[in-house]
Order: sequence, then structure tokens, then C-alpha cells
Amino acid sequence: MAQVHGIFRNHKGFTLIELLVVLLLLGILSALAAPGAGRFLDSLNVRKQTQQIMATIRLARLIAVTKGVEVHLDLDESDGRIIRLSGGLNKVVECDFGDDDSLTMVPAHVVFFPEGHATPAILTFIKGDKIRTIVLDPLTGLPISQ
Repeated sequence: MAQVHGIFRNHKGFTLIELLVVLLLLGILSALAAPGAGRFLDSLNVRKQTQQIMATIRLARLIAVTKGVEVHLDLDESDGRIIRLSGGLNKVVECDFGDDDSLTMVPAHVVFFPEGHATPAILTFIKGDKIRTIVLDPLTGLPISQ
């Protein structure tokens, strides 16, 4: 044991230069990783908002089938952020979009029938340079993200 202590006796820790080099390398790695992390978070946000829209559509279909009534889905044309459900369900869903985000629906009015089908529609969600299209399948009444 005396031999091991004798070898490391003069080494008390890291020098200031060594610590600065490590900090510099960490800074460079952080700068390289930041843009990728930003794009990843944007992608997650788009996915989250698309899932929110699809969940609202699935809810409208579920209520129509379980209650045996027609459920109407309308998109507020003034700002494209509010989805209104009426008929068997009276609910207003406010989408958590940014200022530059937009949602359009063609046609502007969709009906979900008690048998499970719906009027066909295409919803387009735009967030910055990312575009997500949601197609409403008329036979099943289910949304399909593309």
C-alpha cells in the first residue's frame, strides 16, 4: 500500500487548464446539440396538437355511436382554434395553438352518425413549416393522420 500512495502523492487534483478544457468541450457539445433538441421539441409539439385534434374527432364518433344520435363537429372559422361539438354532445374544445399555427377543415361541417360513419373531411394543421393532414374516413368515422 505504501507504494501506491507514493506514486500518487504529488497529484492532488486537476489543474485549472484541464478544467477549462473540459468546460470548453462541454460548451461546444451543448451548442451542437441545441438545434437538434429544438427541432425534436417542435416535432413533439406538432404531434401533441395533432393527437388532441384526433382525440376530439374520436370523442365525437364515440358519443354518436354510444348514444345513438348524430354529433356535429364544426371548426370556428374566425380563428381556427375552437372545435365545437353539438347534437348528442355539447362541448367546445379550444386547441392550444401558437399565434402562427392554423387548422382548416373541408368541409366546414362534419356529421357523425349513430352507425359509426361520418361525412368525409380533410383537416390540415399547419405549424411553422410542418403540415399535418388528418383524413376523416367516411366508412369508419375514424381520423387518419398523414
